[in-house]
Amino acid sequence: VLRRKADDIKVIDGTVRGLIAEMGELMYSARGVGLAAPQLGHSIRLLVYDAGSGLRALINPTLSKMRGEQYEPEEGCLSIPGLRGVVRRSREVTVNALNAEGRPIRFRA
Repeated sequence: VLRRKADDIKVIDGTVRGLIAEMGELMYSARGVGLAAPQLGHSIRLLVYDAGSGLRALINPTLSKMRGEQYEPEEGCLSIPGLRGVVRRSREVTVNALNAEGRPIRFRA
């Protein structure tokens, strides 16, 4: 599942919202900061994260306007416990997605 392109979510219903809640609980219990549905075996474009202001969900996210480059200090992955490494990322991106209520959101990160 992790190597396959995830499917778009077409309908945001109670099942999706329930999965968001479940993913949030699992992420917090593992002391993670983000978790994607494929990491739990669901091949759909959904992720949850907490950047310090509470649980957020991104449905069908896309990244654009990627600028710069930075290397994150060593980080791990909840899918492969014990594996840690340095990660290269864009310094700034624009994120487009739907929130848990199905409203479009856009922000710079």
